[in-house]
Amino acid sequence: MTRPLAGKALLAKLRASVPDVREIEQVLKADAGGSVSHQKNGRLRINDVQRQGEAYAFVRIQKGEVVDLELGVRLRSVHEQQRLLALAIEHTAPIHGPLVSQRVLFSDRILRGTVELAPWLRVYPCPPTTSIGQGLGWGGAYTPEQEATRHMGPPFPFLLAVRIEATPNGLLQANRSQSALNVGYSLLALLIADRIRGAQSLQPRVWTLVAKDGDISQLENHLLDPGFSLQAASPPDDFPDFELPELTLYDGTDYYERIWSWDHEMQVLSSITSDVALFDALTPADKNRFCRAMYWYRTALLQVPGEESLATISFAIAVESLIQRGPSDPCASCLRDTSPGPTRRFKQLLDRYSVSPVLGPLQKDIYDARSALVHGRHAPAVDYLFFDSMRHSENHSFLMEIIVKRVLLGWLRDPERDRPAEVADR
Repeated sequence: MTRPLAGKALLAKLRASVPDVREIEQVLKADAGGSVSHQKNGRLRINDVQRQGEAYAFVRIQKGEVVDLELGVRLRSVHEQQRLLALAIEHTAPIHGPLVSQRVLFSDRILRGTVELAPWLRVYPCPPTTSIGQGLGWGGAYTPEQEATRHMGPPFPFLLAVRIEATPNGLLQANRSQSALNVGYSLLALLIADRIRGAQSLQPRVWTLVAKDGDISQLENHLLDPGFSLQAASPPDDFPDFELPELTLYDGTDYYERIWSWDHEMQVLSSITSDVALFDALTPADKNRFCRAMYWYRTALLQVPGEESLATISFAIAVESLIQRGPSDPCASCLRDTSPGPTRRFKQLLDRYSVSPVLGPLQKDIYDARSALVHGRHAPAVDYLFFDSMRHSENHSFLMEIIVKRVLLGWLRDPERDRPAEVADR
């Protein structure tokens, strides 16, 4: 490089230098060392710590990617541009070794052994060194087996661990860690037949009713901050070794059809590693689509106990996340686009991956139910009184959970997922 590049050309060089273009923003901020401020025109101003009062760069970001770059004074020299490109490669290249990050998740059934789902993803039972108190819970009926562990749950804590590529860029490393943990959480919520949720789904500060010294005649209200501590050390560079047994995986073909309500222990399907491998093999664009779908699916699961209407909307968005608009098909006479619209594509996706003689007639109402909710035409909790017989008849969440899981798993396992659906007639 003998002459300085303009912002557009430098951005193109940066995009070619990093494995994930969404990491460019953190490279720029780390090099600038300053704060970031939002401009009225929708751009971000990255302030230059070396030149107080001056801008390092102005950037425009869409869906996590820097799509426009205007250079500040410092970045207009050949030397600084070359140094920035070298820094981008150093910060994003897989040359700094591994880093393992952990997150506590919770489930309705207890996990009894470790599972390696992928080289970068593992789950563990709650570590035996974790300090867990006893004696404050009360109420409920327990079997003798449950009585011994009822202070552990439900919900039962377990540990999600992910391995990422380390980087000297602190912002970038935090992004990688949180992103991998979120993806791991989403995969577990989809692939394991249990209610998986994270601590972040709990409300800050909750009133809790407990029995003092286990005596239910002495009930007390306590205001508590939800949380869970493993008393763990700093993040390791490899997966932890808790000397716990490996989980015996479930090998039946009825895994996603069974109702697991009476099972006390979490069961994990033996083919789960194959499904995670399929996810890892997706193209970056397909992986983003699927991650969005999984996010809305697990969000719906969190809303099912109390906000059925919101769960219906979230389940529908999970399906919509996988819809890819095809090329237009203009009419020969009027030039009007006759290609399938969003509603038709939604129903085609359901028909393609959720084929069932039982569910087929019912799933046709899902999009209409979603539309009535999102457009404000209907809200069952408002439109029906508490004891109205029809109040819960329009609860689509259980049906949608089954159908949407089938759609997501079918899409993931379909090598021809991008093949247009067959259209019988138009």
